[in-house]
Amino acid sequence: MTLEDSARLFCKLVPLLFLGLYVAEIAYRIPAARKLGNMMRPISSMARLPEYGSVYLTLCLLNPAAATMSLVDLRKRGAISDEAVIVSSLVSGFPVMIYFTFFAIGPVALAMLGLQVTMLYILCLLCSGLFQTLMGIATGILLFERIQPQKSGVNEQVKYLPIWRIVKGAFYGAIKNLRRIIYVLAPILFIVFFLTHSGVMAWVEKIAQPVATFLHLPAPSIELISTSAMNLIAACGIGGILLSNGILRPVEVVISLMAGAFIYNLGEIWHTILPYNISFFGLKLGAKIAITVWLAIGIGQILVIVILIGLRGGA
Repeated sequence: MTLEDSARLFCKLVPLLFLGLYVAEIAYRIPAARKLGNMMRPISSMARLPEYGSVYLTLCLLNPAAATMSLVDLRKRGAISDEAVIVSSLVSGFPVMIYFTFFAIGPVALAMLGLQVTMLYILCLLCSGLFQTLMGIATGILLFERIQPQKSGVNEQVKYLPIWRIVKGAFYGAIKNLRRIIYVLAPILFIVFFLTHSGVMAWVEKIAQPVATFLHLPAPSIELISTSAMNLIAACGIGGILLSNGILRPVEVVISLMAGAFIYNLGEIWHTILPYNISFFGLKLGAKIAITVWLAIGIGQILVIVILIGLRGGA
């Protein structure tokens, strides 16, 4: 039963994932889309970051990992202080969420949840990132003195490629990213269904059940919250099934996904956020960044869930 369920959902997800990734890769290669980085200079100025802050925020729109490396390099060269690194990590919430939403989460959700639910889900994710950025801006205003208007943050020459090269490059890029996802998705799906059928997943449901009760969600949302706390792709697949069968309403699916993300974030500090930042910035600064970002993410998710509950009550 476990192998059959996971194989069925896997076969359904793979072509949809490829389509979403392919569209995202095409959009990524269009220069007009990449010029969105110009929007980051005002945000950097509001947070009173030094000139190079806009470089980091712009790179967050294109490649968050490369952006982190740029921040490490700026700190090593003395171009940015430790306090500015922490503020930059907070302010990056919105641009990083733009990247993950439109080039990772969005295409997957659209393929499985439909346009209406995906738009609401994307809006919630962006609002969560925006709350984190606003916290960073407020922190920067409190910590730093007002600085002079900044120069252009990024000196990047945008290449205008022929359409056939964009399409070809997007195809191979989508295949490459799909392979990475499959290597993780296949065992994750098997584990999720194995834990579901074996009852080992009860510890996650012990957390998800009171959360669902507190949020006044129907009983089927417990499985969606539990799965979302483990793997978003599998959760989107289950959410699509619950939607198509009329078991959950669109807003209930999105609340469940956000609640699962909050539960996931509770443990993420230990297996992702803390090791990631310590490896780049050392124990002292890395721990400060990790705890600050972890708290900001959690607060942002709670605020979004509260807003969703208000919307559900008014519907």
